[in-house]
Amino acid sequence: MKILLAVDRSEYSEGAVRALSAQIRTEGTEVAVLHVMELSLADFESRETFESSRRARLDRAHDLVEGFAQELKEAGYATRAVVEEGDAKEAILNFAERWKPDVIFMGSHGRRAFRRLTLGSVTEAVARHANCSVEIVRVPHA
Repeated sequence: MKILLAVDRSEYSEGAVRALSAQIRTEGTEVAVLHVMELSLADFESRETFESSRRARLDRAHDLVEGFAQELKEAGYATRAVVEEGDAKEAILNFAERWKPDVIFMGSHGRRAFRRLTLGSVTEAVARHANCSVEIVRVPHA
């Protein structure tokens, strides 16, 4: 079984890792841990600050996916860590189209109504457009 685990730096991603570990057997399962680094307007002040900011953010992104991948590897899963740049919705869907996972695991921030309309929902877009099942993991608020 191939699983795409899309992560960010939130408790919701940690919940998705826990849910994956609780629900999916390790035997014969390959997990790709994916983080999409989105660029912001602040990154474009100058070429030097853009490149410096981009490199630092890429390093942090690699640390993030490597940490989750190591945790899953220690649990017995075959893992790979992937960092992509761009729009999160598009990058997750494009990666899934290329890699062909059986299921995508994602945490949900649980945004509702106006906030979802104005901010967009990566989870909702992936669930609507993915060519495979999508497991949306909700984490109770503390």
